[in-house]
Amino acid sequence: LRLGDIAFVDAAGLVLAFTREHDGARMLCVFNMSADEAVFSGDMGEAVLQSGAVGGAGALGPYAVHIGKL
Repeated sequence: LRLGDIAFVDAAGLVLAFTREHDGARMLCVFNMSADEAVFSGDMGEAVLQSGAVGGAGALGPYAVHIGKL
């Protein structure tokens, strides 16, 4: 998460999303920064780490985190 190029991704509401690229690997990091459910619309990639309730179609539970390999 701390190495490589960073590019912020547009996300609705209190969702923070960005990609990191380093040594040929590209990761998407998505954070729901609120106590309410949120939705991230976009390819979330293959899950590498998830915390909190993360459902299909980009559904993120309160304070959920999703890190996916793109």
